Amino acid sequence: MNKRNSFVFHPSYYIQEYLDEIQMTQDEFAKRLGITGKQVSLLLKEEANITADIAYKLSKLLGTSVELWLTLQAKYDAFKINEEQEKLFEEEKKVYKMIDRKFLLNLNIIDDNDKINECVAKLRYASMVSSLTLHYKNDICCSYRTAVEKEETIENIVCRNVWVSIATSLAMKENVGLFNEQKLIENIPFMRSMTVMKPEDFYPKLKKLLSECGISLVILPSLKNSNINGVVKWYNSNKNVMMALNTRGAYNDKFWFSFFHELKHVLQKVKRKMIVNDSVNKVIDGILEYEADKFARDILIDDKLIEKLNNYSEYSIIAFARKINIHPGIVVGRLQKDGKIKYSQFNYLKEKYEVRIN
Repeated sequence: MNKRNSFVFHPSYYIQEYLDEIQMTQDEFAKRLGITGKQVSLLLKEEANITADIAYKLSKLLGTSVELWLTLQAKYDAFKINEEQEKLFEEEKKVYKMIDRKFLLNLNIIDDNDKINECVAKLRYASMVSSLTLHYKNDICCSYRTAVEKEETIENIVCRNVWVSIATSLAMKENVGLFNEQKLIENIPFMRSMTVMKPEDFYPKLKKLLSECGISLVILPSLKNSNINGVVKWYNSNKNVMMALNTRGAYNDKFWFSFFHELKHVLQKVKRKMIVNDSVNKVIDGILEYEADKFARDILIDDKLIEKLNNYSEYSIIAFARKINIHPGIVVGRLQKDGKIKYSQFNYLKEKYEVRIN
């Protein structure tokens, strides 16, 4: 530390002034104080602090009070903490600026009139970290799937961590039952039947049912650069599970496919920490993703059933959907995915969801 530009000195500054004034060596001072030469050396280099024992010995040797030296040390410590916090805050502002402001406003995490320091503090609280810089770490404990496969940037990692952390915070605030796999499996047909309902009708029922099964369903807006469609994360000593979905392209075909995809991740019961970009876990994740995709496809429209649909007219699609009790927009999405029709065809049969955000 530059002592000349600082208003607060390390206590050793005053010790060095005393030694210079009486021209005493460090070794002699150490002997007279009753501590080792190494302790004095570290103290004068500002690599050690004044302990209660040293403060007591200094008070006796120099005719001062114990409180004097402890107060000097406390003031210096407070000064250093504030200095470090200022540097840390500058780094936190960089993290905050990586997050789409509209996302935070949409969730009422920040207000339009908030200053930057207020925004940083509110995001810190909402994402459950002592410092936003912790979001630099790529260590989310979840099974996840990304919208695209590409090399990750720091911004991707930060945005994903923030999205998952906010979802986790919301999930942990909900009062849900203990995980009940049997009840969950028994109600899969009922959940599938919700595909023909309006969101305002099915969402409260779906939320309640999952809660009774020990699952907290969290719906959040899509966060730019997070590349996350869905997350499954176990918490409360693996007694509860969060299933979080985003509202990206919230047409009913995408919503329900993502929902059943993540539901399969719940049933896979992978409760361990999954490391992002780990070369071993990529293989495991690939298997889990394949199983989840197949599960979602089979639950919504079985392969044998879709093969029976040979006429891809609007009338045939609607009749087929009515026959298997599913929304025609989901049939359209499946046919588009399978390359049976163009992505530009029959999109008017899909329903755009105004999905309720937690």
